[in-house]
This record gives sequence, C-alpha cells and structure tokens, in this order.
Amino acid sequence: MMKSDLKPNPSLSPVVYRRALLAGAVASGLTESELRGRTQKQAVVNARFGIWAALYDAGYSMSAIGRAASRDHTTVGNGIKRVAAGKAAGAIVAKYAAARVLKHERRKARVAQRQRKTQVSRTKHNGDILVEDAQLPTPVTLPSLSRRERVAEELRQQQKRRAMIQTESDKRGLW
Repeated sequence: MMKSDLKPNPSLSPVVYRRALLAGAVASGLTESELRGRTQKQAVVNARFGIWAALYDAGYSMSAIGRAASRDHTTVGNGIKRVAAGKAAGAIVAKYAAARVLKHERRKARVAQRQRKTQVSRTKHNGDILVEDAQLPTPVTLPSLSRRERVAEELRQQQKRRAMIQTESDKRGLW
C-alpha cells in the first residue's frame, strides 16, 4: 500500500505516539527514555527510525511525526528513507511492533465511531418507516404499521440491541 492510498492523518496524538514508541522499545530491547532522548547510539537510532517508518506508513505526515518526536521533519524523512533503503539494521523489528500497535489504535477508533452511530434513526419514506442501524448490514424498510405494532416493533429492536450488547460485554468479561 502506498502512502498516497491512505487518508491523511493531520495530527498525531501523543498517546498514539507513546504507544508506538513503547511497542518499538519492547521489541528492540530498549527503554522509552532512550528512544525519546538525543542519544546517537546506532541501535537506538535505528529503532527510532523504524517507529517513524511505521507511523509514516500508517498515514501520518513527517511534520506530525517530527512534532510528536521533538525532531525536525527532515530528520524524520531521512530516517524513513534509511529504513526503506535497508540501511537501518534492526529497524524492522521496531517498525513491525509499532505497526501492530497502530493497527490496534485504528481498530479502536473504528469501534468508537461505530458505537456513536448505533442510535436508530427513523424517517418516513413513501408511507414506510426506514430504519437505519449501524449494526445492520443494510437499511431495512418496514411496512407502515399501526401505532401499537410500531411500539411492539421498537421494543423488539431494543431487546435485540440489549441482547447483543449483553453478549458483547459477556465476551469481554464486563458483567
């Protein structure tokens, strides 16, 4: 996947940067303070470059990475080029670990967005009620119902959602 195929991520959250940094540190056997610091030891520099390459591949700009790392964007660009050319030995381990963390962060963001969209919206459409629910694969059109039937249908839908939420929370061990 090319950088141009990704949606731009204008800002890099300090939390996301720190999680990627920690993953890279653990994978390469270094400490977070070494990666954040100004040391120029080859192992530390290469691990740092690998983390920056993973962030860049995830769609963050060099400027955003530089701001998060307290470095100039040209330094970040140089590190990314060295990883791409294979000149930064040991950077691949840190890059892989950081990429896994970033994948998890994107998944969490998608789940949070889905949860915000789960509210049911109903609109009148040609005498029918159009139910749009983020949990359903496609919008479902119900025939026009009497008031009593609509209330009963709404209760059934609520019970379905509650049961789905209950099973999800049981899987996660929240109940």
